[in-house]
Amino acid sequence: ELAPHIGRTVTVDLVDTFAGPYGWLSVHGFSLTGACREEGFFAGAQLGNESHHKSKAQKNETPESKSFCYDGTYMSWSGIRSFFQTSLGTNWVWIPDNGFHAGLMSTNVPLRDERHAKSVLRSEPFVVQTRTRISVLTRGGTGAMKSVSGEVARLVGVSDGHGFLGIALRDVLNNIWISGKRRSSIGEGKQSEEELSFEHDDLAPHVGQVVTVDLVDSYSGPYGWMSVLQADIQGACTDPEHLPRQARRPDDLQVQSRQSTTKTKSPYPATRHIPDQVLMRGYPTGSMFCFAFIRPVGHEPALLSLQHAEGSSIFG
Repeated sequence: ELAPHIGRTVTVDLVDTFAGPYGWLSVHGFSLTGACREEGFFAGAQLGNESHHKSKAQKNETPESKSFCYDGTYMSWSGIRSFFQTSLGTNWVWIPDNGFHAGLMSTNVPLRDERHAKSVLRSEPFVVQTRTRISVLTRGGTGAMKSVSGEVARLVGVSDGHGFLGIALRDVLNNIWISGKRRSSIGEGKQSEEELSFEHDDLAPHVGQVVTVDLVDSYSGPYGWMSVLQADIQGACTDPEHLPRQARRPDDLQVQSRQSTTKTKSPYPATRHIPDQVLMRGYPTGSMFCFAFIRPVGHEPALLSLQHAEGSSIFG
């Protein structure tokens, strides 16, 4: 079925235009083979913000820039998760607006105040520019910690009454949170919505740094939750032309330690995709990159979350 379309840039759409008996469709999972989003496979596509002013000739050519910039307002589960792609600790879930809660939460509503694995929802890495601005619209609590600035960006264990609830800016190369914001008051419903943002002045000292934006939930107790309804992103670019040398995917891996910096020849060709988290953190010499294959449904995701919380298995 796909043979006539080899080489085309496509999407797969789930479509529902029918109303009537059994007028619904639910999707429990999906399997993909050979659906590539790597550089060079796109013909004019810009993640999150496709240009509608390109000529027909331009639309059929691969652009020189290979630009992947986040610029716009992202709502809904798929919109927010297109920027915040990595969940650690718990699997952040989408809560439909019920008058009190709405948006992405680190747990479901019945467990909102209970102890859970410390959790982070992490954005794609990008380089801070002079025009960069990040804000998220939130509901929920304030947590106990005022900020996580200066803390190592590694959460192990379960949440408690001393934790943080808010957003943080993470220095990717050193794996340190360099700034943090939390809500000023607790609240539920639309009237309690509050914007947490990193404005131009907040980001000015970090221009040129490779960072992520982390939604952090390490707090449990009364109003021990935060939900994110939308994200406004300006100038968050992840393409090689915007990223500095240290954040690209070269043939030489930068291996950093506290005492010295050395280069180790990569065993993989330069065209091999190596996860950004490997190349963009300053891991000490001798570190290992571990991964696990799990089933997307059943008990295995919960088991992996428990292992992360306890610092065991591949997280040991």
